[in-house]
Amino acid sequence: MKASLFIENFLITGLACILSPFIFLTVFNHPSADDFEYSNVAMRMGVWATVLDYYENWNGRYFSTALLSVNPVAFRSFFFYKVVPLALFAGLLHALYVFINEFARVCFDRKKIILAALMILVLYIYKMPSVATGFYWFAGAFTYQLPNILMIYLCACIVRLERVQHKGILPYLLLSAVLVAAIIGANETSMSLLVLLLLAMLAWSFYIKRRMDWILCVLVITAAIAAYFAITAPGNGVRLAHSYPHKQDWLFAVQSSVGESVKSIAHWGSSLPMLGSTILFVPLAAKLAEKRIKDGFFIHPAFSLAVFGGLLVAAYMPGYYARGDIAPPRTINVIHLFFTFGWFINAYILTEYCARKYKRTVPTLPAYIVIPICLLMFWGLVGKDSNIRIAYADLFSGKAHRYDGQFADRYRQIAECQTNVCEVNVLSDVPETIYFDDITSDAEDWRNKEYAKYFGKEAIVLKTSEGRQGL
Repeated sequence: MKASLFIENFLITGLACILSPFIFLTVFNHPSADDFEYSNVAMRMGVWATVLDYYENWNGRYFSTALLSVNPVAFRSFFFYKVVPLALFAGLLHALYVFINEFARVCFDRKKIILAALMILVLYIYKMPSVATGFYWFAGAFTYQLPNILMIYLCACIVRLERVQHKGILPYLLLSAVLVAAIIGANETSMSLLVLLLLAMLAWSFYIKRRMDWILCVLVITAAIAAYFAITAPGNGVRLAHSYPHKQDWLFAVQSSVGESVKSIAHWGSSLPMLGSTILFVPLAAKLAEKRIKDGFFIHPAFSLAVFGGLLVAAYMPGYYARGDIAPPRTINVIHLFFTFGWFINAYILTEYCARKYKRTVPTLPAYIVIPICLLMFWGLVGKDSNIRIAYADLFSGKAHRYDGQFADRYRQIAECQTNVCEVNVLSDVPETIYFDDITSDAEDWRNKEYAKYFGKEAIVLKTSEGRQGL
């Protein structure tokens, strides 16, 4: 018992330390690119008019456009821009906690549930394709990361709807419908994942119960209506008019998505932290299965694995179809969270299936096995090319602090500039964890135009004499 308590405390402390540099780095965060564009349009037109304008002329992401129109930059608050990543980290951790608690509280105490939520969050950040666009760049984070959080809350609501009595259904059903509409109006990848996931849930529920689940039907209908408005937006045609090789080639999109899904499973699933955490998870999953095995409803692993693989392919499809190429890292962030979340869901389903079929229990791992696995996991988490290692380097090398100082100098240069064209210093030292993009030496670049418009200048460019910007 004492050994188990020590291991839990050790893991929670270690995972909290791993997350700490990401929290401290928010102090040095600054807006860029689309942050200024959305702010400029919203300040000029208002939120509702901005949503309509983008819907007609750029994309059907009605929910994310509305959120981007009220970002802190639009209110001239760079301080609250720094607070946003903190809210996203906290929101994702809380969403994971709520879902795991909803599913596993019959068996585990609060500390174990917190530990599980922390572990999934750390595993997600560890191999995340782009931490900068996932948490620190507002335009990317609220378009892709917030829907991730809402998706997990939605899954928790659906689990709750399976348990509540008739009089308690309506509030959770309404909340679920709102979450469905919001997620679908955020981005195409989340839309694809959600619609297909709801259809898979409905199909399996019908197979088990031999009747249509009216709650899932309501959510599917809500998703269909929301998807119709998102897909048929006039702005999508404008965006798709851009010329890309293999654009709108279904065969190429399917082949590429399948290949990328296989590579993703091999890359993300074979990491030492993922394998180690899975080994530690299986005995806990077996213990939970013992409690839940009396329930009549179960999911066959062949079905869940097929859905898991199919949804991975479907998540890559929008990028390959619309662009003729893999989606940008901020989009792959969505897929990576789905993979991490789905990996452990499938591990549980496989464990429960074996418990039902073979009537055997999985013994608790002794401390002399658990402790080496934990140490190997932490070693892998801070290994080469790990986002965690990069974040520590950005913070403790002073790079993030210098980056913040360079922006302070830039804002001062802009404020003191008395000419029509303001020249500002190139960012010579940028932290990979929080840096996304910057203006250029070309006054006609759209980023420069939006930057100048925001600061009330005719043009703002980088000083070419200081050389090219580097990472």
